[in-house]
Amino acid sequence: MMCPVCEGAGASVATRGSNTVRQCSTCQMVFAEGPDARSHSEAVVDTDPHFYNAVAQKFPEQTAAAAEIVPRRLQAYKDLLGRPVKRVIEVGCGTGAYARAFLDAGIAYTAFEINDDIAEMARTNSGATINAANFIDATIDEPADVVFASQVFEHVTTPAPFLAKVQRASTPNGILHVDVPNHAGLVSQVRKRLSKTDYGFIQPPHHMLAYTPKTLDYVLRENGLRPIQVRQHRNDDPVWGQLIGQASLPARLVYVLTDLVGRGSLLTALAITSS
Repeated sequence: MMCPVCEGAGASVATRGSNTVRQCSTCQMVFAEGPDARSHSEAVVDTDPHFYNAVAQKFPEQTAAAAEIVPRRLQAYKDLLGRPVKRVIEVGCGTGAYARAFLDAGIAYTAFEINDDIAEMARTNSGATINAANFIDATIDEPADVVFASQVFEHVTTPAPFLAKVQRASTPNGILHVDVPNHAGLVSQVRKRLSKTDYGFIQPPHHMLAYTPKTLDYVLRENGLRPIQVRQHRNDDPVWGQLIGQASLPARLVYVLTDLVGRGSLLTALAITSS
């Protein structure tokens, strides 16, 4: 099996269940091959339905977290762009927790969610424009200043078409903002050594690709984007973090520890699209 990023050869580094975990000798991408990988579509690896169920229960809490994060993030986007953000496209919006915060900030917001039931839930939750469609195949009516995808890119088995679509969906010199699980993070390193089912953030059958800062930077550059920030963060970072809400004490301790050593479990990238 060739590397999905650069089509280089992948040397075997581990076995988890019926899947072989490989690491590309060229770009260092970590990917799994086996029956779980072959069972997915060409474009997107399915998300565990239990994940959506869990998120749906936390929607009010996550909406409150988004209301705090989004104003800070919009200011950061403005500083990077040199202009205010007017339009945002979110790819893989899940239950729509970010939608209300962007709309309340006066942003023209559109989202794409591949799961029909979740897209309907997001529309009901937020009142936003949520398209039940695969972003790669969807029609983009108006380009956005920011294309945002949280915990989505690691599910995209063909990064090049996805990033080409981002370029077409963006205003000149717009921003792509993605976050993915950090395969180089401290928690990932522990899982590599102790878990019998996971290899870092390779978690069959739903996480079959795993990114490090190097590989995320590589795939963005190889597809014509210009990374301006590829960083490891704690999951509850006040600007770039996930919609954690009220994390448990053990989770908060892990966030503090991983932050102290600079190896948080959240990997974020901000890249400028082509002009």
